[in-house]
Amino acid sequence: MFRAPRDPLPTRIKNLLARLHIRLLILVLISMAPAFVIISYTAWEQRNEARHASEQQFLKVVRDFAAKQRVLMDNSHLFLENLAREPLLRDAVRWGGCGEILANLRQPTPFHYSDLFVAGRDGHILCSINPVTSTINVADRTYFRRALAKRDFAVGDFQISRITGKSTVFLAHPLMGRGGEVEGVVAAGIDLDWLHDMLNGASFPQGTVLSLVDSQGTIIARSPDHNGLVGKKIAEIALFQKLLASAGQGTMEALWRDGVLRITHVAPLYNVPGGGVYLRIGIPSEVVFNRIDYGFKRNIGTLIFAACMVLILGWVMSDRLLLRRLSDLTATARRLGAGDLEARPRIPPDGGELGELAKAFEDMALGLQEHQRHIEYLATRDGLTGLPNRYLLMERTTQAIPLAANAGHCLALAVIDIDRFKFINDSLGAPFGDALLRAIAERLQASVTQQNTVARLGADEFAMLLTDLPEANSAAAAAHLGEAFDHPFTVNGQEIHVTSSIGIALFPRDGEAAEWLLTHAQSAMRQVKQLGGNGSQTYTSQRNAEASERLKLEQALRLALQRDEFQLHYQPKVDLHTGQISGMEALLRWQNNELGMVSPAHFIPLAEETGLIIPIGEWVMRTACRQRKAWQDAGLTPPAVAVNVSPRQFWHGDLSAMVARVLRETGCDPDGLELEITESVVIRNMDDTVAALTALGELGIAVSMDDFGAGYSSLAYLRRLPLDKLKIDRGFVSDLEHDPDAAVLIREIIVIAHALGLTVITEGVEKAAELDILIKSGCDEVQGYYFSKPLPAEQFQHLLSERVFPGFQLHPFTARLEQDESSPLNQ
Repeated sequence: MFRAPRDPLPTRIKNLLARLHIRLLILVLISMAPAFVIISYTAWEQRNEARHASEQQFLKVVRDFAAKQRVLMDNSHLFLENLAREPLLRDAVRWGGCGEILANLRQPTPFHYSDLFVAGRDGHILCSINPVTSTINVADRTYFRRALAKRDFAVGDFQISRITGKSTVFLAHPLMGRGGEVEGVVAAGIDLDWLHDMLNGASFPQGTVLSLVDSQGTIIARSPDHNGLVGKKIAEIALFQKLLASAGQGTMEALWRDGVLRITHVAPLYNVPGGGVYLRIGIPSEVVFNRIDYGFKRNIGTLIFAACMVLILGWVMSDRLLLRRLSDLTATARRLGAGDLEARPRIPPDGGELGELAKAFEDMALGLQEHQRHIEYLATRDGLTGLPNRYLLMERTTQAIPLAANAGHCLALAVIDIDRFKFINDSLGAPFGDALLRAIAERLQASVTQQNTVARLGADEFAMLLTDLPEANSAAAAAHLGEAFDHPFTVNGQEIHVTSSIGIALFPRDGEAAEWLLTHAQSAMRQVKQLGGNGSQTYTSQRNAEASERLKLEQALRLALQRDEFQLHYQPKVDLHTGQISGMEALLRWQNNELGMVSPAHFIPLAEETGLIIPIGEWVMRTACRQRKAWQDAGLTPPAVAVNVSPRQFWHGDLSAMVARVLRETGCDPDGLELEITESVVIRNMDDTVAALTALGELGIAVSMDDFGAGYSSLAYLRRLPLDKLKIDRGFVSDLEHDPDAAVLIREIIVIAHALGLTVITEGVEKAAELDILIKSGCDEVQGYYFSKPLPAEQFQHLLSERVFPGFQLHPFTARLEQDESSPLNQ
């Protein structure tokens, strides 16, 4: 049987507390809390008073009992002290036979000792009133050590006598010689039988336990002792020692070894430095507080009974007067929430608070009905133009598809995007842009029949559903749509010409579902955008495949750095004056596991468009600098490495900070790095470009103008820019053999560049004839396949070892130049 899972306990508690009955219960409990506090405080005060009275009563008994015992201990002290001073005993100790003297001296005393003996200074027992059958040493006993250390009367801990084998507390006094030296110790073991008789004769409440303990917490005597605890440590040893360390006597509540919680009174019978005997009386706590606890429980019970009666009465009355009406309001609210806008509460508007609440519910229901109608309109309409929105367009397209299929007609779904609308909106303001969108909507609606639908998808994007096409004639449909933008729009008295990019998808050729038709129409529209806008295209699978391939390339490119798929190849630059390698350019290559080797012409523009060129560009610079430093550390003399910088990287990548960081982290010298920028970077903002290039120059970085001649080819800005080199585009080189004008033009560029102090590099040199013309034209450096294609770092290292291209000097043309005094190489 399936059982629904229960909510977690916190959720159930939260739901329970949300109920009105529970809140009323909490309110009653809170109102009765002060009474509970007063009763509890009174009981606490009474417990303190009872404890204090018990303490005073039993401390008096303890003090009286302890006083009697102190008299006994004081007499024992006096007896041992007199015994230690007895000359006969001292002489008997020296000459032997002290046992008989001890027995005779013991008879006049009213006290009973289980043992009485004399021990020498070394702890050996010299004589005793009891028979000693073997050599006994008491040097390790506490009473012996204390008597010697203090040179006075001492009380030992509870111990088993080594002479009698009985539980005994020994008292000791040093035996002093005539010269004041300690000759031994006279000790007496107290017979505990008379202590037990004394404890048993005391009268205390039931459950009371009396005991004697030494300073270490060992039980010397206990009454009653049903569990045989004599000789063991008391359970509250820590509290006991804390009490001794402070006041030396007092009262505490402690759990005894028999598991009973007792009010414990402690007072010393006899206390000397380093030891003593203490009387300990424990009365069960429940005996002391029984009457108080009974009164407390009775008062609490009365309070709880009163609370229950109040709760029951409040529960019944609240249910009849409040909860039923609230239930009706709740049911009405739930019906309204479920969409039943006809729901009304049954509570009459009697003028009370609930009646007013019922009236408010009725007004809310009427308002919701009005809002529902408005929401239904807004859910399917565009708020700015009043046109159907995307939801209504998809609904109508879905309804039209089966009708067209049954009739054998075609449908056309067109997506229309306004070209450069953001520029218009930013230039003329948002109100003007909104008015323009409304004007476009009106003209598009006027251009179609009622069977067709014009919708606004959002921002500057519209859509048209054409359902009356007798055949799939997309060209006619596109021409018809484009006519709406042939004439200018008049907005706020101002005429403005607007163009559009239109993408068209046809049913059933381009899809049989509304979403597919819209997706394909948008894809075709984006194709028009990429071609510059102001046109129309129908969807084709080939365009879709191209878009899919581009998306696949983009996704792979985003993971290329993470997967370490990039590598650098290096192409040498050759100095035409020496034939040596004067520089090298780092060229990026991408080897993907699925796509293979991807051409830079394919992925570099995509990286620039998506912004990935910034992290990729930093990786290229860091890798190139690290490789140059590695060659330098290997003992080679690598020239400066040139790295291309894209426009996005130049303007949005904090270039100077990134270059400084790379140089610092790789250890590459600033003069070992050269940056190549294109003309498209320069034309954006001349002042900002000069500032950025100046910052790079302050770092010691050489900057080269790359691909000169491929773009604007303006020599005017060369004078303002802090450049070091000019790199002529390969497009000039390819025509040098067959176009004399190209040779003249390249010669003039070199002359002007030299006049500006720039080193001239020409790339794309592949033939000896091209090299011949460049040398005659005064070019400084060349780069191209004539000398070497771009090589991996391992192969390029061999070129660095050579430094000079042998073929350069052995080339017949070069040999002729060496004989030509007018050659730049010989000047």
